[in-house]
Amino acid sequence: MVWGVARYEFRMAIRRWGVWLAFALAGATFVINAPGFLHKLAVESGVWAAAGQSAFMLNLWMPLVAGIALADRLPRDGQLATLEVLRSTSIPRWRLVIGKYLGGLMAVSLPVAAVAATVAALGVASGESVGLLAASAVAFLCVNLPPLAFVAAFSIACPAILPVRVYQVLFTGYWFWGNFLNPKVLPTVSGTILVASGLPQARAFFDAPLGRPVTTGFAALNLATLMACAAVALVTVVQYLRWQDARA
Repeated sequence: MVWGVARYEFRMAIRRWGVWLAFALAGATFVINAPGFLHKLAVESGVWAAAGQSAFMLNLWMPLVAGIALADRLPRDGQLATLEVLRSTSIPRWRLVIGKYLGGLMAVSLPVAAVAATVAALGVASGESVGLLAASAVAFLCVNLPPLAFVAAFSIACPAILPVRVYQVLFTGYWFWGNFLNPKVLPTVSGTILVASGLPQARAFFDAPLGRPVTTGFAALNLATLMACAAVALVTVVQYLRWQDARA
């Protein structure tokens, strides 16, 4: 049942041409300029460092687009009276939420993977080592996918409680404040265990030249913290939906 919901959600989300357009616009400038900086970085630091930094740079915009795109998934069910139908069935709410989460995550991960693959292919076509393809694939899994998984959980859960537009505005502010703002400018969680930009993984796992060194232990703990926060968000929305069912 979980995979049935996930497949349905994936098909619905992946057909939204507006989402693909948003990802294309977010990645267009990066794709155009990437071969030049990839070559310079590969020469100076190697293809793994180039792949790690490339993946981190994608995280400036891609998770933001993903979070905004996924924000209407649960509210849409309410508008279409789908939740009312589901309340009359025996489908556990946790299966519905996990299915929508997995389907939505797959739908937003595919365009990001496509942009990352395009950048790596252009790099190889311009003369970089074929190893850049493998390094970029690993970088996607380590640097791009965890922030997407974190963002997807909150973008599925929070709009069940908050109005969609309110969440999208708050999420946009959070994404830049919590991940890319210098703590010396304004208090922020960037640089802490709660950062979701992928910087610790790019720095620790790929030795990307991105500021001060980060230990492998900190990067692993950061991943575990993000996944724990995502799990809490999903569990919370399951309990909220059950509470709504009890009131209905």
